[in-house]
Amino acid sequence: MNAILSPQRAKREGFTLIELLVVIAIIAILAAILFPVFAQAREKARQASCSSNLKQIGIASLMYVQDYDDNYFPAFTFWGTGVATWYYSETAPTWTLNPSGGMLQPYMKSIPIMACPSDVDKPMFGVGVLGYGLNFFAITDPVYTGNLQDPIQSAGSQNLFYAMPLAKFTEPDATILMGDSGLLYFYSNPMYVEDWTDLYPPSYDYEPSDCGRHQGISEVLWCDGHVTGMPVTQGGPVGPTAAPATSAEQVPNHLGYIVPNGVTFTQPNEDYYYVANKSAMTYSQ
Repeated sequence: MNAILSPQRAKREGFTLIELLVVIAIIAILAAILFPVFAQAREKARQASCSSNLKQIGIASLMYVQDYDDNYFPAFTFWGTGVATWYYSETAPTWTLNPSGGMLQPYMKSIPIMACPSDVDKPMFGVGVLGYGLNFFAITDPVYTGNLQDPIQSAGSQNLFYAMPLAKFTEPDATILMGDSGLLYFYSNPMYVEDWTDLYPPSYDYEPSDCGRHQGISEVLWCDGHVTGMPVTQGGPVGPTAAPATSAEQVPNHLGYIVPNGVTFTQPNEDYYYVANKSAMTYSQ
């Protein structure tokens, strides 16, 4: 005998097209809300990794200072058959860039920590291991004169060999040693950002190279070894051949300078964080 189905059991199973579209719309709305949150969380993780990299580099820097009679490493060091900086060396006759031969490498013992995990810039020299720039003005210019000048141009190449004593730093906790860096390569069309070796203070009037790649924040290693995230201020001065600081390429790439709160680019203290000897400056934290 055939069973008689109740009205409820006789109902079909499944979803109508309208119901499916409603579910899909709800999922799309939730995805639109949650994906930016996930992206921010991933970036925060990369920023934490970047901070860890710089802390390790900071420890290596202080170990170097301790081994060399409280003197910082020079921006460059030359010998008869080669050249070295903190992050690489080159030796004749091939002069091939060697990231494992940098002055800090015996203390770091790691090449990957020299690369910021958020760095998507074009590698400089074709070697993708550099995400941080050095504030070489602080470790090569012993006296602040009111306007920072390139040590190579202003005092001859001997300044490149100058080993800055730690005692010369009046406020090492407020002096940048390294930080996230990049440089807008404006000789190509379209322009692009490449990894860069140096951080330029505002008064140098060159292309800004501090990079706020962590959602406008640059991780900064200070000369006393601590690391903090600092907002990058845009719109500062640039060199006569550079693109405007507010160009469509620089703004989205967060290229600018690290300046104290309330200090503008027209004030003498714009270079405060880049100067080792702050005795000639009036700004105080």
